[in-house]
Amino acid sequence: MIIETRGQKGETVRQIVLSPEAFAQRVAIDKILSDGEKRAVALVDFLTEVSLDASSNAIVLDDPVSFFDIDSKESVAELLAKNAAKRKVIVFTHNLAFLHFLKVWCKKLNVGVESH
Repeated sequence: MIIETRGQKGETVRQIVLSPEAFAQRVAIDKILSDGEKRAVALVDFLTEVSLDASSNAIVLDDPVSFFDIDSKESVAELLAKNAAKRKVIVFTHNLAFLHFLKVWCKKLNVGVESH
């Protein structure tokens, strides 16, 4: 099973390969990955795409850490704080732990943060 992202000229930029030998029969990707894993793959794909596009001036995310465990929430907060040093990052979230991690990482990286 392969998940691919195509570049502008149709060339593969990145891919995730799940070995077909690991499964007795062909199974749809949504039957293999949990909701959190699917969100993680989508978020990493999106952030990779943004990092490859020098003209990307902003990131807007709506509850990017739904279904994530606490360690993953902190990792995403760190990634977003690092991105905020280069471009505007707007995050909508109801997750107070994630918001706390965002504020901590922004402070560590000397990146301004506003919340309400």
